[in-house]
Amino acid sequence: MVPIGYVLVVLTVIRIAFSDKCEKLSSCKCECPEGIVDFSSLGMSGNEPRYKDVDAPGTGADEYSYNPCDPFTETKPSVSESHCQNVAACLFIYIDGDYQLYDTGVQNSVTFSTVPGTSLGIKDHPENVVVAKYTSGDGARQTEVVLVCNPENNQTAFYTLGEVPSAKPLYRHILVSPFACFVSKTGALSAGSIVLIIFFSLLLAYFLFGVTINRFGRNQTGSDVIPQKAFWISLPTLVKDGSLFVVTRGRHKPYAAV
Repeated sequence: MVPIGYVLVVLTVIRIAFSDKCEKLSSCKCECPEGIVDFSSLGMSGNEPRYKDVDAPGTGADEYSYNPCDPFTETKPSVSESHCQNVAACLFIYIDGDYQLYDTGVQNSVTFSTVPGTSLGIKDHPENVVVAKYTSGDGARQTEVVLVCNPENNQTAFYTLGEVPSAKPLYRHILVSPFACFVSKTGALSAGSIVLIIFFSLLLAYFLFGVTINRFGRNQTGSDVIPQKAFWISLPTLVKDGSLFVVTRGRHKPYAAV
């Protein structure tokens, strides 16, 4: 199990500020300036939460459940009516002598952003972390799941900080996992690829334009329609001579005539 000291949260009342938006790719995958975070492997299907009834420190009866990716429904025998139906996050709380289940976020509401870990009180973590923010179906409550990268091993841990000060009820959880780490964006073109595409596009345009001018403007036929024909015919010889010059470092001398 990942030690709780790994993500020692010393200030739970700090609100998230100066965040950078990330592009939502799915309910558990986003693309940020630092790379892509995909924690879909942590999702649990079957209408059950991956993390269920996790106690908040110092609250006594408050318990939180959370599931990435897939919605779940939570019920309890002591609760006559459950408000946690098809949710991403749920709160089980004791109020005025009665137990209640509250929706604290649904899957399709999630947004992603990045903030420095230290701005959330995560000790010795100045690097950016992803914050997945969920809103309840009625808009009354919100849940923030702070995704902290664990590059050391393949273990995952989930902690809750409970409710934090906010304009509306806000609950914050910490998810430490290797699946919370940024990975390089795949499929993106490198600078070299872009240069090659531009080069060959210009070369093709040059040939098409030259052939059109020679054929219809100058009435050339056959191989004479090739623009700068003499240059292209001599190009293989020029390449061979240049390569030979580089390999021999300019010391190559032709054989003397007999």
